[in-house]
Amino acid sequence: MQDIISVEIARRERHQVESEQLGNEISIALTQQSEIQKSLAGAIPSELMARARDIARIENAIGSYRDLLDQTSSELAALLNIWNEYLDVAGKLSKLRSDLSADDQSLLRQFQRTFRDYLGRLGFNSFEIGSMVIDEGSFMPRVIVNDRDRRVRADFGTSASDWIRIITAFVLALHASRDNSQKSNHPNLTVFDEPAQ
Repeated sequence: MQDIISVEIARRERHQVESEQLGNEISIALTQQSEIQKSLAGAIPSELMARARDIARIENAIGSYRDLLDQTSSELAALLNIWNEYLDVAGKLSKLRSDLSADDQSLLRQFQRTFRDYLGRLGFNSFEIGSMVIDEGSFMPRVIVNDRDRRVRADFGTSASDWIRIITAFVLALHASRDNSQKSNHPNLTVFDEPAQ
């Protein structure tokens, strides 16, 4: 999102510089035209008429660029507001406490270890297995993609075969973890509908 905003700001600045340059050229051309008209006392040669048409075309282009610049500025401001609201909400969400009990967190850590173990056994190699985590909010696999602990969906940047490995490891970890808690209601049966994969 920041890249889009930077590109739009650079584009707006470039259009503004071009607009000023065109304005200066028009000013110079109008001054020259005025001086020539005074010296010719009514007779305007065809080359000056052509130049006047060019000036009118340039003025129209400048008007269009200014309209575009105004529209881009307002759209960029709206986009920046949306981005700031997103950052605010994301910051608030990241500070919320987990509703998981200590026992639930222990079960989740056990499940994550089992999940990672199956990933290794299945030959997962799109990311380091240690960067694969089970999200406390959604209980879905996530990938830590940088040192700021940013977590993205597990299918982000994985190959199709590794995505199947993630799904398989997740299902096998669920099956293996069925007896980790007295409150488990796992049916003690796991069915794979496409074993050839």
